[in-house]
Amino acid sequence: MPSTTLNRKTPLEVWSSSPANDYDYMRVFGCLTYYHVTESKLDPRARKSIFLGFNGGVKGYRLLCSELIKVILSRDVTFDEFSMLQQERSQEKVKQPSDA
Repeated sequence: MPSTTLNRKTPLEVWSSSPANDYDYMRVFGCLTYYHVTESKLDPRARKSIFLGFNGGVKGYRLLCSELIKVILSRDVTFDEFSMLQQERSQEKVKQPSDA
């Protein structure tokens, strides 16, 4: 995040002397993901999981598979970040008092 003490630059920009513009890999923590499975032809092609973060030194994402109850490292992942926003909006509508 940019900081006012660093003249509105990120720590990465100050450290490397080049602009930080690689935000393509940033994802919402805890969002719903689907990772590709190639175990057999009869199994589903993707499994549902939760995004936990990035793994250092490895090109892949850390995912929590609730079916297998274990952490998976995978590069072939589809993110569903918008389902979290839709759930929050529907919960906000329920919490609002109705006009009676």
